[in-house]
Amino acid sequence: MVALKIQKIGDSLTIVLTEEARALLGAREGDVLHLDSSEDQGITIAMAPPTLEERRERGRGFLRRYRATFEALAK
Repeated sequence: MVALKIQKIGDSLTIVLTEEARALLGAREGDVLHLDSSEDQGITIAMAPPTLEERRERGRGFLRRYRATFEALAK
């Protein structure tokens, strides 16, 4: 596990990637990182955006998880 520090720069908060974190991600200056929440209350950080199928499956999981709520709202 790598610990990352959050710093305030101007009006923004930034996450400082250590050399170890950059190596794990294969990240370089100017790259874009993609963050996503996971079902276990965690987050996923990836260099590549999720594929269309990964996004569809995540949407299906969301619909399954809240099916009873959607049905109650539809009444």
